[in-house]
Amino acid sequence: MWTINDFPTYGYLASCTTKGKMACPICGEHTHSQWLYYSKKLVYTGHRRFFPSSHAYRRKKSWFDGKVKQRQASRIANGNEIDAQLKDFQNCIGKFEKKTRKRQKELNGMWKKRSILFDLPYWKELVLHHNLDVMHVEKNVCESIIGTLLDINGKSKDGYNARKDLQDMNI
Repeated sequence: MWTINDFPTYGYLASCTTKGKMACPICGEHTHSQWLYYSKKLVYTGHRRFFPSSHAYRRKKSWFDGKVKQRQASRIANGNEIDAQLKDFQNCIGKFEKKTRKRQKELNGMWKKRSILFDLPYWKELVLHHNLDVMHVEKNVCESIIGTLLDINGKSKDGYNARKDLQDMNI
């Protein structure tokens, strides 16, 4: 009835991008991303908006980026809405455009193609299409946290550039 996979495969099966400015399949065009100048990475912030509006973390300015979160969570698109968006989407198989540098490439939206799974009679009606494999997510998060706490060489996420980025973000 649904798929269970890691995040890159999730993007492949859902036919949406999981990299760049619109990397969140749930938020889509409303993904809040920020470029870290010193670390040279794109990070995804603004997840406090998914807490209830009365939650204490929404008001904790000093713990996060110095701002109170007023923005509400994005509404999750259902299968019928996604199918309507992709109704006239042209699937181009192969590479037809001349290779350009990544910075010159225009953002075409979050959809890469219309998934063949929408041809299944029940797919549009499902509340949950894809599930993330918790084992991979837990493993990656635990490795990052333990590597940083124990200052394991090559595994730590704390460094000079990370500190400069935090300072740049007033954290």
